[in-house]
Amino acid sequence: MINSVLISLFKVILQYGILIFLFYFLWKMGKSLAPALKMPAQDKESPAGGPGEAVLTFVEGPEEYKGRRFAFSDSLSVGRADDNDLVIADSFISHHHIIFQRVQTLYTVQDLGSANHTFVNEELLEERRILKNGDRIRLGTITILFER
Repeated sequence: MINSVLISLFKVILQYGILIFLFYFLWKMGKSLAPALKMPAQDKESPAGGPGEAVLTFVEGPEEYKGRRFAFSDSLSVGRADDNDLVIADSFISHHHIIFQRVQTLYTVQDLGSANHTFVNEELLEERRILKNGDRIRLGTITILFER
């Protein structure tokens, strides 16, 4: 009698152990695959901005970026790190390089302390600056056209 109770208990523990191991395995697999499954910001490109949106167009730089357009309405962080809204794989771009922000009806750009700096219309960006339609923002080897 005691043997059958112990055997039944062992079976239950073994079944729950297998379930726990299976869930742990799936959780680890999901965690390791998440970066590969995450849609990069550049795949969210929008060909044209809607009302109240700004559009960034890559005009100079590596071929993989030329001509790409990105619309945004409130803010857009740019850099090499995966937690940016727009991730650019360029060694001349800092992990958190610049941020575009809308302030009421205007858009601004601010350098986030990047190592290689940011230039707007070939002028060094030293503090937050209001952007105008047609401004060219250069960071690393890339030049971006700002449009409203």
